[in-house]
Amino acid sequence: MSLSGVIFPHVKITGIILIIFTNVKIMIGMIEMTRNFEGMSRANVPRGRGLRLHEQETPLVQRTVFDTAELGRALKLRRRELGYTQEVAAQLCMRSTRVIGDIERGRSTVEIGIVLEYAALLSVDVVLETRGRAS
Repeated sequence: MSLSGVIFPHVKITGIILIIFTNVKIMIGMIEMTRNFEGMSRANVPRGRGLRLHEQETPLVQRTVFDTAELGRALKLRRRELGYTQEVAAQLCMRSTRVIGDIERGRSTVEIGIVLEYAALLSVDVVLETRGRAS
């Protein structure tokens, strides 16, 4: 009996090696994706080829939002402006399309950190301002 048979009697060594190589491949892919976005400025966000804005839609420049639904609509508009499908946006920020859809539908159950990551991917700054104070 081999050493792997002693340590993992029900698992063949080829299965273990396959799992290790799969995990390494995923990690390398994540590192390469991170390198692609390092040093990216608002001006050089990659543009997709899929979607564009409808004729009645105007590009997102500045918008004040008061709830998650408005924030979701603004992020969806920006995604479409960049030409991304939800699938492409999900791959770029390493989230599922369900999470992207939840953000864009204004679901309040999505973690704020994930929403901020998605906004950053789309080059949308979230600015906080106090209401009622004179400038």
